[in-house]
Amino acid sequence: MELIKSLVEKSGKTEEEIWALIEVKRKELDYLISEEGAAHIIASELGVNSKTEFKANSLVEGSSGIEISLKVLRVYPVHEFTRGDKAGKVLNLVCEDDTGQVNVSLWDDKTKIEINEGDLINIISGYVKKSPAGVEIRVGNTGTVDVKKGKVVVKNEDTLDSVSDGQRIIVRAAITRIFRREPFFNSPEGKQLMVSGIIDDGTSSLRAIFFRGAAESLIGVSREKAIEVAEISNFDALLDKVPLLEELHIDGRVKHNEMTEGFEVIVNQVLKLDAADEVDKRLEKIMGV
Repeated sequence: MELIKSLVEKSGKTEEEIWALIEVKRKELDYLISEEGAAHIIASELGVNSKTEFKANSLVEGSSGIEISLKVLRVYPVHEFTRGDKAGKVLNLVCEDDTGQVNVSLWDDKTKIEINEGDLINIISGYVKKSPAGVEIRVGNTGTVDVKKGKVVVKNEDTLDSVSDGQRIIVRAAITRIFRREPFFNSPEGKQLMVSGIIDDGTSSLRAIFFRGAAESLIGVSREKAIEVAEISNFDALLDKVPLLEELHIDGRVKHNEMTEGFEVIVNQVLKLDAADEVDKRLEKIMGV
């Protein structure tokens, strides 16, 4: 917990003493508050400012209780999923502050919050997890999101011929080739989807890797259904569902592959383009609407 480190540094007490004070405070309040909540009370009693300023470029996996203000660049459709007997929902965002971009995921009831591209959001009590596309901020039941309406963001897509290591990109590209290998990898949660191939946007080609939700969107089936199909038939039946030579909206992060000494894209989100919607958007842009 980042707050514990801050209390140790600013109060002069040892970590063991801080944890002892937290336990005493929780006991006083009949354990109706969490360790983090008790830590904030202890910080106030010790005269320590418990608020830590977080920025997009300095987020570290495992950080919790963070507060950060961001501008929303992209809002994706709510994704519904099932893991075991549990059903859930997640709303993924791409956001930025003055230091860089970061993914944000809102879970379950938080997916009902009305958020649009260009809005300003203030996240309280979020936590940081590692994802294939880098670190991301997650907001669950204990977190809050305040929304301030802003101007719509107009962002031009990137091009594959001018990428750099670590760059967050949004491109329109088509998959020209799929690597015919088993599309699963093992994780603590069980088998997860992973599809890799070559994408091309007309300026250049790069290897792209679609993990988890991105792979599900790409082949059009859930992880559970993909496992079932692979067991009944074979994994080629899944790879045959990949839309080759079809223009897609791909959002990911560029990574330098030391083995191939080239760039590759770790895909975070992928959407099929609606032709009619794209025509409308282009007409609006031309007409200045």
